[in-house]
Amino acid sequence: MKQNKVPISFNIASTLHAIETVFDKNLQGSGIDIPSEAFGILLMAYFKKDMIQQNIADISKKDKSTVLRLINMLEKKKLVKREVNPLDKRANFIVATANGKKMARQIIRKEAELFGKLTKNIPQYKLNIFISVLLTLKLNAGTRLNETT
Repeated sequence: MKQNKVPISFNIASTLHAIETVFDKNLQGSGIDIPSEAFGILLMAYFKKDMIQQNIADISKKDKSTVLRLINMLEKKKLVKREVNPLDKRANFIVATANGKKMARQIIRKEAELFGKLTKNIPQYKLNIFISVLLTLKLNAGTRLNETT
């Protein structure tokens, strides 16, 4: 099948799937024993101290019940904790614990190693263009989603 005849959405989805599969294999045996769908939540808690469940659901594009299940699993593993928002007692901040921060740094390091290998023969200027195109697609998709509602 000619590459230029394949829909761009198929190329994006199949590339993402291939990268996720390699990343999951790369993590095996590293002590990271959480599902890949929980990585984003852990990383949000690691990078931002005032994340609440609704923000996490909005950013990750997951429903609140899925996010709650993942937060509960991360909390049970002592990777995140809930802290009461002093300005709104009904909302809890989801915060990375010391163990969660350690695991987040490990995930970030493993991801950097993997992408170092995956992008080894790609000149930096092409990577910059690629990232720019990805960000534009994301922005346009967000704009289009907002226009349809």
